[in-house]
Amino acid sequence: MGKILAKWGWKAPITRKKEVDDLRKQAQHLPPVVEKDLEMSPAQLFLFFRDTRHITSLIDFQKIRFSIVPATQPDSADQSEADNVADAGTKSILRASGSEGAIKHLVENLDLRWKAMKTVDFTVAEVLGIRASPETLQLVSNTTGAYVMAMSDDTYRAFAFNEGKARQAKRLLQMLQLKNTILADHRPLSAITSRNTPPVGHKQNDFSLYPFLSALPDPLEWNVRMALGTTPTFRVRRVASWSAKSTKELEHSRERVGEARPILVKDAEGSEGREADETEQLEMEQRTSLDGVVAGLMDQARESGMGLTQKPTFNVSATFGHLLFPSNTPGTQGVFDNPLPGDWPITSLSTVMPTADRRPKFTSTLTPAMVHFPITTKSIRQRRVRYRCDPALDPAGSTYLACTFTYPDVPDRAEGSWQDELDRMLSEAEAESEATLTPTPELDGVEAKLSLAEASEAEIGDVEDLADRLQNGAEAGNFDETPEASLPHLRFTAEIGRIVETDILMPDRPVDMRLSAHSSWSLPIKAIPRKLNVLFMNIEHRASKLRDATVFPAPEIVHTNVGDIKRAWYLEKDEEVEIVESVLDAKLGVEARMAERSEPLASTSTSTSTDSIPSEVSGDGAQEAANTQVVLRNVNSTEQTLQDRGASYTQVMVHGDSVPDAFWREVANVSREIPEGAGLRQTMRTLF
Repeated sequence: MGKILAKWGWKAPITRKKEVDDLRKQAQHLPPVVEKDLEMSPAQLFLFFRDTRHITSLIDFQKIRFSIVPATQPDSADQSEADNVADAGTKSILRASGSEGAIKHLVENLDLRWKAMKTVDFTVAEVLGIRASPETLQLVSNTTGAYVMAMSDDTYRAFAFNEGKARQAKRLLQMLQLKNTILADHRPLSAITSRNTPPVGHKQNDFSLYPFLSALPDPLEWNVRMALGTTPTFRVRRVASWSAKSTKELEHSRERVGEARPILVKDAEGSEGREADETEQLEMEQRTSLDGVVAGLMDQARESGMGLTQKPTFNVSATFGHLLFPSNTPGTQGVFDNPLPGDWPITSLSTVMPTADRRPKFTSTLTPAMVHFPITTKSIRQRRVRYRCDPALDPAGSTYLACTFTYPDVPDRAEGSWQDELDRMLSEAEAESEATLTPTPELDGVEAKLSLAEASEAEIGDVEDLADRLQNGAEAGNFDETPEASLPHLRFTAEIGRIVETDILMPDRPVDMRLSAHSSWSLPIKAIPRKLNVLFMNIEHRASKLRDATVFPAPEIVHTNVGDIKRAWYLEKDEEVEIVESVLDAKLGVEARMAERSEPLASTSTSTSTDSIPSEVSGDGAQEAANTQVVLRNVNSTEQTLQDRGASYTQVMVHGDSVPDAFWREVANVSREIPEGAGLRQTMRTLF
């Protein structure tokens, strides 16, 4: 057999015994394996395993193996009292196995990492009073990469290798409290049902909570995900028969939504008669309509209190999404266990909201009609930052400060080969790297990236002088001391105003709705907080060079002094948005899609609102045109604090102090139910 194999040039087969012998010989020359137990706090363990690239390097190249065992020894006596509070009884042992040289390298590396670790302490009051559960803190830690823990009843501590990440965790907790508690508690909850006879197979007054599962292409908004965690969620729908054929698309499109009579389910916090009884609900149903609700919102939005004398700008918007009810007993029910079994009238919903944290959570979404029949106009890209007034001054959080920057159009490049495009991109990346970064010594396995302030120091320095010019010469609020003609014109708009919102359940339709009424006043240049001036000047500077401007986060808190009224503002949202929209003529009832958008307004002093009317409408006819234009838009937003997949939603807007019938027609049309298998591109607007 050996001669035959040799003749053909084949090697003799390796027997199992020979293979084992070879491995034993190799093992005799390997360095001995040693074990090292490393005591780590939860924060250290989290940050160590968070750096997967570093761990992969240790496993693949250093041949180190890791395991975790419970700590068997008490904390060392030289720990500070604060550390004992944070880590007492929670430390674990990281057991590392490998060669002596590799273990020595690991220990030295970990010493460098722990010396580089940053901590940021903040009180509950600094994050608007949030009492975060352990599950919420875990979600915030996983999202930001900074380990957050409660040190005491009124103190939090964030651990990270980068101080920016630790502050990002604090910022996220503040925004979470503002969105999920302060603002949500002051939104009334109502429901509208079909005014017509229910379709065949449907019951007139019977509703139920149906399980709701989000899809990967349409995830829940980040604040809803963190508030709900793994708690099952439900949405209110009308009880229907399995055999009923859907004829809702036509009925939904023709329904006069503005005349629907809302049923009060839950009033805002602090209102008299927080839970309306059946008599009050019946009276409300008989005396008002959804049009009347919007009129009431507009009346509240007109209440100024801003210290400004100019005439405000008004707009009304309907944002579509889902109002999701969490389970009453989280963790003890399955996904399909209804917290309110059976079918019941809509007024029974108040029984599933015994406390504020059981109120439904609104998560925005695209409507089925906009998924099947999307808007195809050119998109507009914006950076939007919005703040809410200090709850100590405005408990409802209805007063807001907003800034919007519209990115310039990127010119179309001449067609060329992909090699030329790749060469251009590499050249730009190399030039940008040389211009903005300086060589920095890196620790092995330790993040040694430049912080935002260091990486952008040159650019920030270029615009801080300009920001000083805007502030010098006059105190904020004394707008007459420096003529605005002598100040530079900015591409971003700034406004201060009031938002009044209400949530509307629509159990007969596939989506729910949030109605908002806005009143806004243009904010003079010298009244814009200096931090925001610096932020948007840097964004504009980088955008003009076609470079990434998302590296600049908005400040957590800013201060203004407008009309001799000093206010502190807390960040609500800092987002990059991409908008596609179409403008409908309310008088003619036909769609006038915008083929191209105009240049943004040159000065903040001429801004109308964050969602301003097209700039081609100007002069004396601007307000009249605004009163006759309804805007339909799809928005894709990405929260800059998270830098993850953003929310996409559909919105219908009207600019002006009155709501035309076309607004309600579009609300009915956009929120209609689309039958299964709808694949042909068509529009239902011809029905009107």
